[in-house]
Amino acid sequence: MVGTDPSQPGAGTTTIPVELIPVAVDFSLVGANLSPENPACFDSVPIVDRVVASPLFNDAPWPSGDITQFVDAFQRANFWTLVSRDSPDYHVLLNVSVGPAIQLEAPLNSSLIYNPNAACPQPLAGVPIDTMNAFVESEISTLGITPNTLPIFLTYNTAFLLDSGGVYLGYHNTFGSQTFVVASYNDPGFNLYSYNASDIVVLSHELGEWMDDPFGTNQVPAWGQFGIQPTCGGQLEVGDPLTSSVYAYPFAGFGYHIQELAYFSWFAHNVPSLAINDEYSTGTGPGSLAATFTTYAPPCL
Repeated sequence: MVGTDPSQPGAGTTTIPVELIPVAVDFSLVGANLSPENPACFDSVPIVDRVVASPLFNDAPWPSGDITQFVDAFQRANFWTLVSRDSPDYHVLLNVSVGPAIQLEAPLNSSLIYNPNAACPQPLAGVPIDTMNAFVESEISTLGITPNTLPIFLTYNTAFLLDSGGVYLGYHNTFGSQTFVVASYNDPGFNLYSYNASDIVVLSHELGEWMDDPFGTNQVPAWGQFGIQPTCGGQLEVGDPLTSSVYAYPFAGFGYHIQELAYFSWFAHNVPSLAINDEYSTGTGPGSLAATFTTYAPPCL
């Protein structure tokens, strides 16, 4: 996991440089360009600025009583039994800066559809995930990004198409020893498989998963039939079981949305949970600890 080990007495603060890279997806043949340097629907502030000003990268209040960034609050609550007893100064903080905007020319096997919300004229894009991944890896090399930095490639209203027919709105991955995140910021009311994916929902999901399993190698007891995991799997994906649980988080004058995340103890079958108040997920709002999961993951058959 990212950061120091909270089970070690005196574990301290880790600060991770984050480079937020706006990626415009350009459909030059039809004159469409989906850029996160522009405002989203019903907004007047550029998407990049909304993300930088969000509780993902700024101190905000959480049910634990912590006033800190979202992922730091999640991870402290995740291991609260250890943090409160052994390592009160444990934190993992993200120091964000905005990198140069880059442009992806959408290949011919991409898709572009009109937004079904007539009030939002910006179209919705679909780009093959292999194309996106190759583009990201090339840009990491070109920009000289090193493994001590987390690059976040931010798109707008863009889905990533799998050969199997599936669709992602974001993912975290590795390129050698370099970890990275790809996430789409989406218009209000943007749904995928009937799940709310508005504004920073996808990025909150991916940052939580990057924090707990940056290299995709952390194995847990088989779980499944929750969220976007229809079959049994063994990876520590803290966002996947709760993709349908999204809550509003008003902050800095804007109505952000954040996804509930599952705690490590839900996967590990810990009794009691290592998390705050013996919970198994983060809850559904800044003023409440009403967690969706009240016990650990059931057996997956």
